Amino acid sequence: MRRTSTARRRSSRRRLVAVLVTVCAAAAALPVVALAGTYPVYVCPGQGGANNALAFSDNTSHISSSQWCNGEGSGRGVQVWSNNSVSGAQAGGWWFYAPSGTTITGLSSSGQFSAFDGWIANWATNTNGSGDPYNGPEDCPVTNCDNQSLTDASTAVGNATTIGFGIWCHASSCAGNDGQSWFGPAASANVYDATMTINDPSPPSLSSAGSLTNQPTWVSDANAGTGWQLTATASDPGGPCSVAVSIGSEQAQASNAPDYTHAQPCGASPLSTELSFNPCALPDGQYTISETSTNPTGAVGYGPSNGQVVRVDCTPPSTSVASAPAASRWYASAQQVVFTGSDNYSGVGQMHCNDGDHAGGSYTETVSAQGSTTVFCQAVDNAQNAGNIGTASVNLDYQAPTVSFSGPGQSGWVSGSEGITATGSEAQPLSGVASVSCSIDGAAATVTSGASQLVKIAADGAHTITCQATSGAGVTGPKASYTVHVDNDPPALVLSGGPPQGTWATTAQSITVSAADQLGLSGLSQIQCTLGAITNTYTTSPVQITVQPPGGTLACKAEDNAGNWSATQAWQFLIDNSVATGEFVAQSPSDPALAQVLLADSGSGVAGARIEIQTAAGWQPLRTSWDQSTGIASATVPDDGSIPDGSHLLEALAWTVAGNQATITDGPGGTPESVTLPLRIQTAIKVAAGRVLKSSCVKERQVTRRAHGHRAFRAAAARLVRICRLVTVPGAERDMLLRYGQQQTIQGQLKTLDGSPLAGATVTVTATAAGWRARTLGTVVTNKHGNFAYTVPAVASETVSFTYQGTDTLREIVKTAVIRVIGRGRLQVARPAVAGRAILFTGRVLGGFIPPGGALVQLEYRIKGVPVDFAPFGPLIHTNRQGRFAFRRPMATNAGGYTYLFKAVVEQQNGWPFLTTTTNTVARHVRG
Repeated sequence: MRRTSTARRRSSRRRLVAVLVTVCAAAAALPVVALAGTYPVYVCPGQGGANNALAFSDNTSHISSSQWCNGEGSGRGVQVWSNNSVSGAQAGGWWFYAPSGTTITGLSSSGQFSAFDGWIANWATNTNGSGDPYNGPEDCPVTNCDNQSLTDASTAVGNATTIGFGIWCHASSCAGNDGQSWFGPAASANVYDATMTINDPSPPSLSSAGSLTNQPTWVSDANAGTGWQLTATASDPGGPCSVAVSIGSEQAQASNAPDYTHAQPCGASPLSTELSFNPCALPDGQYTISETSTNPTGAVGYGPSNGQVVRVDCTPPSTSVASAPAASRWYASAQQVVFTGSDNYSGVGQMHCNDGDHAGGSYTETVSAQGSTTVFCQAVDNAQNAGNIGTASVNLDYQAPTVSFSGPGQSGWVSGSEGITATGSEAQPLSGVASVSCSIDGAAATVTSGASQLVKIAADGAHTITCQATSGAGVTGPKASYTVHVDNDPPALVLSGGPPQGTWATTAQSITVSAADQLGLSGLSQIQCTLGAITNTYTTSPVQITVQPPGGTLACKAEDNAGNWSATQAWQFLIDNSVATGEFVAQSPSDPALAQVLLADSGSGVAGARIEIQTAAGWQPLRTSWDQSTGIASATVPDDGSIPDGSHLLEALAWTVAGNQATITDGPGGTPESVTLPLRIQTAIKVAAGRVLKSSCVKERQVTRRAHGHRAFRAAAARLVRICRLVTVPGAERDMLLRYGQQQTIQGQLKTLDGSPLAGATVTVTATAAGWRARTLGTVVTNKHGNFAYTVPAVASETVSFTYQGTDTLREIVKTAVIRVIGRGRLQVARPAVAGRAILFTGRVLGGFIPPGGALVQLEYRIKGVPVDFAPFGPLIHTNRQGRFAFRRPMATNAGGYTYLFKAVVEQQNGWPFLTTTTNTVARHVRG
């Protein structure tokens, strides 16, 4: 309050008290937090800030006011005071008017009030000063009041619409100053700060505008048009503090920072914000609109679009062709194409197709236009997203193709590989001709892919070809016919009555040649036959042809009037009326036993020959070989003693292939051919084991020379010469008995029958075991005395043969020696040997040569200490092919305590080329 001069003259005590009161009031006048549903309006909050809430009003010029929100004290805060005398009912003060729709429900303030001389100074809810909410010492609702309280005071206000404080003259007149007043004015009101609690009973109200207020079912960029917007406008008596709109992560908001020094802290209504919604910035799905606003009380208001569901679908649907005719085929009737669409959220709303738009998720289009037509559809979902375009090609062709022919004329006869081509075509090339079907004389049709078919007639005669073409769409056209006369078969040619082919004849031979054309065809024209270089033509059939020696190949063929030639048929005539000629070839000194005849024949050739020797019993044929390449027949005259020695005539019987036979007897000189036996030198061979030969010497008289000249009458000179020869030791050529594996050296001597040794001769050694194939052991060469030796291993009982093959001048000879070999085997007996239990016997027959059924083995035993020889037990045992055997036999129950001796015996038997053998003996003590 502004102090007057009177106030300045008051005592210091009263000044001190006033200062203390002012300080305390300032400290107490802090803003008050309003209750929920209310908000505070501050006047000079905290003795600072501003006064934007109270407005000064007076009805006289004798009342002053000021505001200076800068703490407490003289002139501070908001104040009003009297400055001159006034008549009754004059007033002046600061007033707060609650915004429309709100009321004042509380007051909190600090300050000083003073009223004298008819004045009052107080808070009031009416401009006439009545309705003081404090109605007590906090202000001066009565005259002669001097309230110096500086503490905060709070009180309820009964939902007033106006509140303020001021001074009122309640007398007929009131003085401007009074000596009793502290500060001088007769009336004053000084508020350092104040808080009005405003009741705003309703949340803000909101209105909505924009395309999203129409509550679309589905939204996307595709159906946005000019865009998706939502504008929210908020109104509130205290002013809207904020307004916000959000859909998912898309949001927009506006706000006013509240200033609670105003009656409308958030400003005057309205407050708006606009959300430009970008649906495709969100994942497809369902979203809820949030549309809110707040007022100074913190109350939240919701707009009409709040909670509205917005469904977002920005994914285009897919379009597929559910069924359609094959794009590569042609059809002869209207075809349907079924398009379907699918969508994961909003669903397919329509199908946009080449023939228009169709509601729903599928569409069937019928195509009936001839030619190639491409149809399409595109699925559009309920959010107007357009999917891919599905297309299908439909090929329709209703035309019936026709057939034309090309080939020889339909009159006359044709032959050879002539054919008729049937070609199909369309008036308007569309699907083309897929196949041509042709039948001959009504028989089953043959279908050929493509636009043409080459028809060949398989049978002679007049034939009608009927064809029709089928288009690629499957339309079969009308039938067309073509007639052709065909003779492709040559005449039949037969050669009969001729001699057997491959058989030689000795005289001229005849054959009948016949030819005929098929009945009803062009008929026979001629027969041509060629023999050698001469060809004869015959115009009639049949014809008989005689072939003279030397024969040859007769080749004939026939032609009909259509120019068809039959295949050539040939007949071979083998005619030979001559005999073979020849003579014996001179004997060769190197092979005197070889008789040879050189033969020849100018016709069929020499087929063979047989050389014969004359004996006392008649002509004896010899084994004869015929060499056609050399023309020589050869035979070996027996020179082995089978024919008595002496002179014997030879002849050769030679025959040609045709069967003409001749006897050849002459030798090179034109005289009958003969031989004198013996022809080769005879040989002898001796063999025996060990020393089988000994030297035997005799004295012989030998002529040394004859006398010559005038002494020729003298007898020839002679001398006695001692000659020694090897002869066989008596008994040396007996059989040789050997153990298995033992070797035996066999000695021998080869010589001529007159005793001359054969040096450097090769002797072949073979061995044959009974029941087994012969095997070659090797060869040995004689020394200069004709002697040889060969060591034979005793592998089996065998007959060993020593063979000298002989030469062209020496006779062959064979000598044998017999080797008898004792077999060998072994036996094993398992351990332990227990009375009453089986014991296993195993073993093997050694040396091989096991027959297919195995060798037979007999087990034997005896008891040690008992004077009884070995006795057999068990059956005969067959070995396997390797000679192995096994036998299990239980021991007697009373054998315990005895020692048994076991062995196996292999008797001499067929197929096993050994002498009887016994294996090793095995002792086994038998436990009880």
